[in-house]
Amino acid sequence: MERVRRAEEEKKQRDERRQAARERRRAAKAEAERKRMANLIQCSGKMVLCSKLLPMLMKDGHRVLIFSQFKMVLDLLEEYLEFAMMRWVRGSDGG
Repeated sequence: MERVRRAEEEKKQRDERRQAARERRRAAKAEAERKRMANLIQCSGKMVLCSKLLPMLMKDGHRVLIFSQFKMVLDLLEEYLEFAMMRWVRGSDGG
């Protein structure tokens, strides 16, 4: 009986260590993504402007329409909006 209880305790401790390790990895991944996004915003004047204007406009209930010739720019904007937890709809990209 003692052996079974000890085995259960060890299993519980292993599970707790694994959970803690998963949480640390998740936190590290989130921090890396935050730094990457901050770098993306700082390296582009247009992204700096968007990061300042979009939250203000959306808070006031405005809608924003952004056009771009380049799909890559729209991809970056989509990443930013997802990171900032803003709602967006992406229209046709001409395909």
